[in-house]
Amino acid sequence: MVLVDRSLWETVTGTPSSWFDWLLGIFPTTYIKLSDLCASNLADPALPPFSTIAAAFLRDPSSISTVWNYIGNKITYASFAVGCRCNAGGTPSCSEYLTDGNAFPNTDTNATLTTQGVRFTANAAVYLNTVKIWTYASYPRSIKVSLWDQTTHTRVWTETFSVASFTDVQHAVTTPPLLVSGRQYILAKLEAAGHSFPATYAGAGTPSDARASIGAGCNNGGGDLEPTNTQTGVAYGISPVLCDTSSGPTAPVAPVQPTQPPFLPVPPPWSCSTVGDVCIRLQQLAEKVDWLIRIQPRPLGIYSVSESTVHAGLTGHGTLSVSGILGLKATVTTLPSYLGFRTGSPNSTYDIGRVELETAEGWYERVWLHETPQLVINLDPLTTTVGYTLADGVVLTLTELVRGP
Repeated sequence: MVLVDRSLWETVTGTPSSWFDWLLGIFPTTYIKLSDLCASNLADPALPPFSTIAAAFLRDPSSISTVWNYIGNKITYASFAVGCRCNAGGTPSCSEYLTDGNAFPNTDTNATLTTQGVRFTANAAVYLNTVKIWTYASYPRSIKVSLWDQTTHTRVWTETFSVASFTDVQHAVTTPPLLVSGRQYILAKLEAAGHSFPATYAGAGTPSDARASIGAGCNNGGGDLEPTNTQTGVAYGISPVLCDTSSGPTAPVAPVQPTQPPFLPVPPPWSCSTVGDVCIRLQQLAEKVDWLIRIQPRPLGIYSVSESTVHAGLTGHGTLSVSGILGLKATVTTLPSYLGFRTGSPNSTYDIGRVELETAEGWYERVWLHETPQLVINLDPLTTTVGYTLADGVVLTLTELVRGP
């Protein structure tokens, strides 16, 4: 599962503060399966026009919805760019260095936990796509394989996987690491004390290939450590399968950092070293609270409203897609005589039906209809769907209410 939350916004912008703090503070946390995220094949969303951003700051519901959706799509793409690979199912051009036709005529047995591997030079930018292993240890068991960078002397990749049979093992690397052209690497496996392993190599030899030059075998009897002892003419039954980058997996394009509009200043970075620093932070928090208050649904009477899209002739049940509305006016145009009512000002009819409201996160409110016309107000600015369920014979008109001029 991949966590998608507001903290990713700082990954996108590269700054600890943001001109969208007033929205980020209430952004929901969601989890997405990595496989579902990568299958979505996302694109980096474009920043809304500055005029839309300005209108969102002035609390225009439609503009707030646009900016909210942009932030959600942007941080989701940030997760996509980090965790997914493009063309993961492609067919790259690869070279296999120790092949199935090669043989290991001699064996040996190590006395201690030992790391054994082969040193090679990457002659181009290539991916470690698959690891081939020949081993004589008992089965089933797990094998830990690591890739060591000989320039930085660090472990740049490792995986542990299960082996179920006594034969050469081909393990497809889950996330193929990209090797730097011209650098030496060691691909090594960890063998427990007492395990028998191939000690020499005989066969057709390694292919002449632009991707890599295979060198000597190497080991380290100190355990799970970088192999440092070189042994020429010896191979330890492990081989890289290296693939070029032309058709193999590549990282998605990094998210483009959004450009801050010139009229929206970012709060300055802060620390706690002085009383003035604390005062600045309190002011920032006060401004954020003000924005949080401003984005909450307001009573309809605060706005000048106008009637907008009319949905007439509604019967039975269904849904309507809406965006940036402040409310709804529900008008019953056909009322069956079998529905009872209670006399009053106005009369209240029983069981006309109901209206339900939904944002992208889910349904959040149900309003029962008893009068006509009846207002449905105080909608969440991010309402996207209106559902209705009506009694048999009822015909309803729903009119969207938007901010007036």
